[in-house]
Amino acid sequence: MRSQKGFTLIELIMVIVILGILAAVVVPKFFDFTTDAHKSNVESVIGTIKTGLEIYAADQIVNNGYKKFIKGADFALSDVLDQIPENWSIIGASGDACVIKYDGDSNYSGGVLVDYNCTGAAGAPYTMILDGAAYGWADNKTF
Repeated sequence: MRSQKGFTLIELIMVIVILGILAAVVVPKFFDFTTDAHKSNVESVIGTIKTGLEIYAADQIVNNGYKKFIKGADFALSDVLDQIPENWSIIGASGDACVIKYDGDSNYSGGVLVDYNCTGAAGAPYTMILDGAAYGWADNKTF
């Protein structure tokens, strides 16, 4: 009898089982990266908007002598951002309020909505509140 080299059927099945277990562990982690990326995008853009609002208010102090934020109905992303990020928009602006919408995540078919509210009066503060739970945040999370 001559010596044959190769893998037995049992060895091949064990390799396939191990690869299957690894795939079952790694694939869900990959999808978490996508969700984490969207969440980080939302946090980053909201932070940039807040910084832009503070710069706008500082300009108002220089020009008018008092701190003033943009009224909700007059709010435009181009007022506070040099470049409007993809999938971000303003919807439903009226009175003191408007809604900032991120619709780049397919997990949220209606988009991630943040309510902006400010009277635009001298010294009046603004609020930015999450409209509906998203990314593990509670509904009404304040940014």
